[in-house]
Amino acid sequence: MIAGFAFLFGAGCRTRPQKKSRYEDIDGGYVIREECNMPVLDCYDRCYKREASVTCFGCCRDKRFLCDMQQPHSFESCDSTQ
Repeated sequence: MIAGFAFLFGAGCRTRPQKKSRYEDIDGGYVIREECNMPVLDCYDRCYKREASVTCFGCCRDKRFLCDMQQPHSFESCDSTQ
């Protein structure tokens, strides 16, 4: 009887497997590059000043990700989003 309780309560003490993060499969993880800070802030500022929709801010965020991952990108392309 006591062995049954020990087994029952001991089984719940195992550590659960951790969920993978979004960037775990990327070599080295997601690294924020300092040189991408000013261009993305300028992009956000342009969206704000022309009172663009949330789509413009999403475009800036996507370009930031590409910049951080050292992929081809253009923050100016977000200027055409409404």
